[in-house]
Amino acid sequence: MNAEVPIRPATVTVEVTLAESEIERTREEVVRSVLALRRALSRRTNWREWVGRRPLFSLGVVFAIGLVGGLKSGRQRSMKLR
Repeated sequence: MNAEVPIRPATVTVEVTLAESEIERTREEVVRSVLALRRALSRRTNWREWVGRRPLFSLGVVFAIGLVGGLKSGRQRSMKLR
């Protein structure tokens, strides 16, 4: 015997309301997480803040890039002169 329990409209309405509230709560959590991620990513990729926190390291990196660029440029010029 296959006896099905009839679903009452009031039960469906309560379940739908609970599901909708759970979806809304989940959506709000996702929005908060995305905003927090966006802020963190913005902070990490902001070169001004990065240089402000590590000025000597930044100066060293810029110096090294300039040194390498200057050495390459000097080699290319000396090759052209030969």
